[in-house]
Amino acid sequence: KTAGFLASTLNISNENFLSGETEFSSQELFGTITNEGTIVALGGEIGLYALAINQDGVIEANGFDEREGKIILNSTKGTCSVSGSLNAKGGSIALLGEEILVRKDAVIGTSSDDKGGVIHIGGGAKGKDLNLPN
Repeated sequence: KTAGFLASTLNISNENFLSGETEFSSQELFGTITNEGTIVALGGEIGLYALAINQDGVIEANGFDEREGKIILNSTKGTCSVSGSLNAKGGSIALLGEEILVRKDAVIGTSSDDKGGVIHIGGGAKGKDLNLPN
């Protein structure tokens, strides 16, 4: 369990990483991220960024105080495959990729006791949401 979680295949220099800077030296996604375990963010955001993403485990982004949970699986130029569980109670989930596979055993939800959330599969509605690539 953590406040937030980021996994990426983007390049970052040793100097930037060790100083806590999040400036990446390349914006080109490559490689694969596979989650077969459990990732839980208490009141934060979870982001996976790679050319290919295999989500076979559990990802939970729980809201805290006024912050809503947020999950982003971004394989914009590749494949995003989900067969596990994604839950962002009252928050949002975005599955982005050239090809998105939601397997029959996948569980994707954003509802909470007092409100629902938003799920984007493949980007924004009709490609008009500038905040989400299509």
